[in-house]
Amino acid sequence: MKRVYFLVGFFGLLLLASGCVQLPSSGQAPAAVQATKYVCPDGKTIVENVTSCPPPLSATKELTEQEKALEVCVGMPQLQMGSLEDLCITGVAAKFSDSDICKEVSRDQRLNCYTIVAEVLGDPEICKKADSSMVDQCFNQYASEKKDKSVCEKIVETSSKDRCYEQLANSLVDPELCEKIREVYMSGNCYSNIAMRLGDSSYCEKITNADRKQSCLMNFQKSEQFPVQKPQPPR
Repeated sequence: MKRVYFLVGFFGLLLLASGCVQLPSSGQAPAAVQATKYVCPDGKTIVENVTSCPPPLSATKELTEQEKALEVCVGMPQLQMGSLEDLCITGVAAKFSDSDICKEVSRDQRLNCYTIVAEVLGDPEICKKADSSMVDQCFNQYASEKKDKSVCEKIVETSSKDRCYEQLANSLVDPELCEKIREVYMSGNCYSNIAMRLGDSSYCEKITNADRKQSCLMNFQKSEQFPVQKPQPPR
């Protein structure tokens, strides 16, 4: 009898225990736990673990020699003679033969920068990278520094081209360049200078302006009273 009571009690406890466990229905899912998210230092990347953030740019990119050189220029003072920062940047552009650096220079100093880089590279085409208003001036300065008369032909504006030929005619003592000058007065000056430099009055005769021709001949006559050593014309 006691055994019967024991078995009944055991099964009763088993039924009570099974009734205390509530299983979720087939259509329900356990509630999800909201994960904590972090915004990385770059302000864009969002992660759940801060160790997953990408390294900062400064940690992944080492400055080039050119960038290091430009950093030295930053903050240099402005003097009466001009901006030392612009001079420094121009120097960096010349050192690395990179005309794109000239864009970092103040606008009023870019002509000088492009001209210097062009001279360093021996390439007058660099002048075309300058602002359109500066291109002819750049060609003019390049031709003058390099004594390259072929560059004068690249100049578009007539008076600038004439000045280029006149300067080189004088520095190279080349009368043929006077023939390329279109402006009458400037052409006369060119021939007059050549006549004096070579001690040859025949170049005065090439002057089309009567007054300028007469002035050239008179100056030549005076110079004959005080002869100087004549430079030799180019061959």
